[in-house]
Order: sequence, then structure tokens, then C-alpha cells
Amino acid sequence: MLYPHGFLLFILIVLNIMIYNKLNIINIVIKKIKNFLNRKLLIPTLLLKVSGVSNNLLDHKHLLLVDSGSSQNKLFHYALSWHLKHEGLLSNHPLDPGGFTYAGISQNAHANWEGWKYLTNGKPIPKSLIVLFYDSLVWKPMMCDSLPPAIAFYLFDTACLIGTPYATYLLQKNLNVTPDGVMGSQTLEAIRNHNVQNLLSKLHTDRIAFHNKVVQDYPNLKVFCKGWIRRANLTYQHAIGLINCSPFELPASAQDSFLGSL
Repeated sequence: MLYPHGFLLFILIVLNIMIYNKLNIINIVIKKIKNFLNRKLLIPTLLLKVSGVSNNLLDHKHLLLVDSGSSQNKLFHYALSWHLKHEGLLSNHPLDPGGFTYAGISQNAHANWEGWKYLTNGKPIPKSLIVLFYDSLVWKPMMCDSLPPAIAFYLFDTACLIGTPYATYLLQKNLNVTPDGVMGSQTLEAIRNHNVQNLLSKLHTDRIAFHNKVVQDYPNLKVFCKGWIRRANLTYQHAIGLINCSPFELPASAQDSFLGSL
């Protein structure tokens, strides 16, 4: 008489385990969906996918507005547009030590940047914050307004990739100035007394050497090396074209590409 009850109890236990496991699976799935929906980049990423624009090939004209005021502003926006054209909007390569980046700004290196709050709330980052970031952390500290346009352009792009202090160090090393990584009056004076094309060539050689040394020390970054070298060469070629230009006289083709279309 107890056997049917025992069998029934066994069935109930088995069913209970199955239901419990299914509930666990459902809970896990729900949790994963919630985590996915709460990701900071969900809305921007979906928008990019819907628009059919590749994260790494987003045209620079989507990123910032150009202030057509002073010559310094023109040169700054010109250099920044070049940088953003190569960086794209979103990047999160698993081997990149910078981690997730937005418009070339590393979240690992600049965790307190105000722009992240907008992404957290699913809102687009104001273009003014991107401009302010590069102006205050790269352009002004390197005193690019006081440099020949070709040097300012090349140095700015270099600093955006390897950091302002080290880019300044490379510059100072080639000027026989005490390399402290801080732009000052002594460095500016040495630049004025140096041939622009010669200095540009030295900077380019050191930038290539820097990229190769990084890959030598950190082989896992080799995947980026070809892109770094290609960008350095393109930036150098472009900078050469600015040697005889003042900020007021940027090449017409360049203005069309980096200023007029924004």
C-alpha cells in the first residue's frame, strides 16, 4: 500500500527538481537580459547598427561642429577632425589596454570624464564635451597655438595616441632641450630656431620607433602595429603639406574634407 505513495512522492520530487531547474534557467536568462539592457552602450550601439554605420569607420562629420572663428580654432578643429576620422566613434577591442573608447577617449584612462554619464543614461554625448576634452588635455597643454601648423598638427595626433607628456618628450629630445615632458618657453624657443621639415622628420622617425618598441615589449599588441604605422605615415605626409601654410591658409582640399563638410 505504501509503494504507490512512495512512487508518487518520487515523481513529485523529480517534478519539483525540474521546475526548480527551469526556474533557475529562466532567472539566469532574465538576469542576462537585464544586464544587457543596462549596458551603457546599448542605445548608441543599436543606433549605429540600425544606421548601418561601422563603429570604426564613422565619418568625423558626425562627431563635432567646427567653430570658424580664429585661425587657432580652425587649426585645432582641423587636427581634431583628422584624429576623429581615424579613431571613429566606438571601439572596444579586447586587446586594447585602453579598453572601451568613445571618439578616441579611453574610459580606463579617463573614468571621470563627464561624457560617460550621458552614455549611462542612453543619451548622445554633446559634441562640445569632445572638443573641450581634446582642447584642454592635449591642444592647450602642448601650446599648439604657438607652434608652426605642421608641427602642431603632427604633434597633436601623436599625443592623442601616446599621451601628451611622452609626445612632448619626443619633441624635446629632438630639440636638445631637457626632456621633462612639459611644454615651456625654452621648448618653444628651440622650435622657432629649428627647421620645421627637419624637426617633423625626426618626430616621425621617433614615433615609428616608439610603436615598434611597444610591440616588441608587448607582443600581444602586434595586431595594432600596422594600423599605427599607416596612420603615422599618413599624418606625416599630411603635415608636410602644411609646412608652408599659416592657420589662415589651410589647403582648400583639406578645408573641404575637414572643415566645410562638418
